[in-house]
Amino acid sequence: MKKDIIHRQVKYQWESVHDVHDEISKLCRDKGLKPMEANALTMAATELMENAVKYGKSLPDFQCIDFLLSQENEDTIQISVSNGTNANTHVQQALKYIKRLHEVGDSKKLYTERIMQLMNEPESKNGQL
Repeated sequence: MKKDIIHRQVKYQWESVHDVHDEISKLCRDKGLKPMEANALTMAATELMENAVKYGKSLPDFQCIDFLLSQENEDTIQISVSNGTNANTHVQQALKYIKRLHEVGDSKKLYTERIMQLMNEPESKNGQL
């Protein structure tokens, strides 16, 4: 049964990243997680929050970042971060890359192709690997 452990709506500010980092670090200490597990959980949540602040945008219907850390079962933790964005083209492009990865099945090949493309077109406005 899913259990929400931390659920916050935070502002699009870098301080929010630090606040979530500190709260998860404290949770890991309180729960007695092994250092490697605690580090992985804290790093994943912090990275997701950083991306939400960096790439998100406060919109009328989505003025805060929604952060949720939940426990799916004894062995599974889920981190969900939702933010406002008006970059529908970026979402469509990401879905296209995911579809292509499933079709090709060889992530190294796709990565190498993308590196080659960036070498040939360094001014590409599409810098994602």
